[in-house]
Amino acid sequence: MPPFCRFRVERRLARDAVKLRTLSGDPPPRLLRQSAGCLKVSDYEEGGVRVTTAYNRMLGLPGAWVRDVAFGSEGMIVTVALRRKKPLCSGCGAGGLKIKDHRLKRWRHLDVGGSRCMIESRLRRLYCPGCGDLPELVEWARGGARYTRDFDDVRREGGLMECFR
Repeated sequence: MPPFCRFRVERRLARDAVKLRTLSGDPPPRLLRQSAGCLKVSDYEEGGVRVTTAYNRMLGLPGAWVRDVAFGSEGMIVTVALRRKKPLCSGCGAGGLKIKDHRLKRWRHLDVGGSRCMIESRLRRLYCPGCGDLPELVEWARGGARYTRDFDDVRREGGLMECFR
């Protein structure tokens, strides 16, 4: 039997089984979704949220959207992309500057779920006549900083001293 016919038969059998359970008074099973190209049916309920969408909402980084989330030995690395099309100088805020090159930059963010969180983004380096060569402005960190504004604010208040031990 071709695979697509087998799938139709299995789907019809599953639908009939749900009807029988409903008639007998048993509650219907949880809805399951299958990812494209996967052989196993996952246990996500209908209406589940993508990881990138969840991290967009949890982190709330202004001017950026989450592209990817990776979990490694040093914690989680959240890769973000900037929403702004035209870069601004991180020193003076000037726009319309010449792009020199691109660099990958990381910032330490507040811990998420008990593990370290690093924000990573590919930034354009700009040539500004007043400031020189600087990366573009990002709203979640100060110019030249290795930490996000949220992390700096909490650290300044003394709430993260255990992270530096």
